[in-house]
Amino acid sequence: MRLLIVTGSMGAGKTTALGEASDLLAQREFVHAALDFDGLAIGRFPANMNRREMAIANLVSIWRNFREAGTTALLLAAAVETRTELDQLRSVVRPDETVCCRLRASIATMEARVRVREPGNPPAAFRQAGARSRRGARRGGDRRFLGRQ
Repeated sequence: MRLLIVTGSMGAGKTTALGEASDLLAQREFVHAALDFDGLAIGRFPANMNRREMAIANLVSIWRNFREAGTTALLLAAAVETRTELDQLRSVVRPDETVCCRLRASIATMEARVRVREPGNPPAAFRQAGARSRRGARRGGDRRFLGRQ
């Protein structure tokens, strides 16, 4: 069982890269599933409901269905910022091999992409996301939890 996580900040291109990778695998008739993790918890939920916990619960159900159908690889677009978040995803999928690919884009590029996709989103959110991503990279965050396992 293999797990490929495409991660990065909002607007970095996770969903686009996921779609392209899935298309390439499908052209080669490689059996796989491709999911956008953030899309597993879209909606208006009660105040006491944790959006990430809802997405994890949905991933458990969806992955079980794919696995029972014979799928042996999962491509997952997900904003993974910590080792704990990575381990949580791995505990659901239980892969033999995990590969994480972090996408990076300039703040201007991310802002432009998300403005088209989500016109009501404030630009400050991009700067904060980009600052977190740069801080993590400077502290060696990528090396701590990204890569082959």
